[in-house]
Amino acid sequence: MAPLDLQFWKYQWGRISQGNPIVGYLILALSAALLAALVSACIGQLRIWEANSRLDGLRRLEANGHAPKAPSGPRLERFSSSEFGRELLSSSKAAGVEIQNATFSLELPPQAGFLKYTARFETAAPYPAVRAMVSKLLTALPHGALEEFSCSKGDRDERFPRCSIHLSAFYLRGESAR
Repeated sequence: MAPLDLQFWKYQWGRISQGNPIVGYLILALSAALLAALVSACIGQLRIWEANSRLDGLRRLEANGHAPKAPSGPRLERFSSSEFGRELLSSSKAAGVEIQNATFSLELPPQAGFLKYTARFETAAPYPAVRAMVSKLLTALPHGALEEFSCSKGDRDERFPRCSIHLSAFYLRGESAR
C-alpha cells in the first residue's frame, strides 16, 4: 500500500478516532494548525519576494539615472491668510467658542517648498465645544496640523476650562493667493 492512498488514510483515521476520539481530534487540530502556519509562511515569503523585486527595480532605475516618480497625493494650496482667518472664525462661531489672545506667524523654512502658517490662541469654553471647533477647522484646512492642545481649570469658580491651542497649516511656497 502506498502512503498516498486515500483509503489507507481513511482506515487509519477510523482506527484512531474510534479508539480514542480525543486523540483523533487533537491530531486533526494540530494538522490544521500546521497547515495554517505553512500557508501563512508561504504568503509572507511571497510578500518579501515581491518587495525585494520592487526594491531591485527602483535601484536599477536609480543606477540608470532615472528618479522614481514622486507619490501622487493632494497638493498644497497657495497661501491665503484671510482664508485661514475666515476658517478659524467660522469654526469658532459654529461651535460657540470665543477666541482670545490670538497670535499668527508665518515661517519660511529654508530650502523647503512650503510655508508654515501658525496660529496660537486661547479660549474658555466647554471642552466638547472646543474639540468640535478644532475638528471642524482641521477638516476645513486639509493641510493643517494640531501642534498643541491643552486645557486646565485653575479655580473651582471658573465655569469652563481655559484651553491653549496651537495650529499649523502648510501652504505652497511662492506667490500667495491674496
